[in-house]
Amino acid sequence: MKRLLAFLLFIITASSINFLHAQSDITNQSQLWLRYNPRVTIFNDLRIKADLDQRVYLPNLRQHQYVGRAQLEFDVTNDWKVSGGFSYFQTALPQDPNVDVVSYGEELRPELETNYKIDVQSNLSFSQRIRTDFRFMENATGFSYSNTRFRYMAMGTYSFLPAWKVTVWDEIHVNGLASESVNFFDQNRIGMNVTWAPKGVFAYDIMYFNMFHRRSAPDSYYNRQIVRFTLIHTIDAFDQSARCSAAAGR
Repeated sequence: MKRLLAFLLFIITASSINFLHAQSDITNQSQLWLRYNPRVTIFNDLRIKADLDQRVYLPNLRQHQYVGRAQLEFDVTNDWKVSGGFSYFQTALPQDPNVDVVSYGEELRPELETNYKIDVQSNLSFSQRIRTDFRFMENATGFSYSNTRFRYMAMGTYSFLPAWKVTVWDEIHVNGLASESVNFFDQNRIGMNVTWAPKGVFAYDIMYFNMFHRRSAPDSYYNRQIVRFTLIHTIDAFDQSARCSAAAGR
């Protein structure tokens, strides 16, 4: 039943996006994201996970965004995880790769997240992630609350060979509580990624996805084609050999 509901949500989302494509003013862009993803295990069921993300436009590599994120994640069961944390965003303005950077906009974002996985077969799983973003935007006097955004992500992962897996996914973002009027639809992301996790503390991920993102102007959207490379670094805080291996990797 859960898989059927997720599939229906995907079909509704895809149909809505196609309608918006046909009705709206769309700005097409390409981007490259470079991401470092350390995961520090404190106990078997408790870890710190973080992202350091540099995002640039293609082909000229003009700055788009810098992102720093840290979350504390807890395993409720083998299949259910919950986490909470904080993100910092710095966006180069205007969001146009053909124009020099004039200023930077900053955002502070407390986050709550839950992840649930269902093993369909030994090498096939279906996962769902729900994240709530509490967004605080920079203004002339500091930071003030802007809005709360809800994100739902559905993922299917297939493992093949000893250390490889491929994931296809879709994520929709919608706005909820806000200090001022905001659009209900914020963005949709759909893509796939391939992960290679050889023995050791490092794994490597390459992802391609399409981001269809509502702009502030009425009926205006960004349509972004994005490639992301990620270095995943697993660290056991109480394992001396892992710390030594990580130091050698640097």
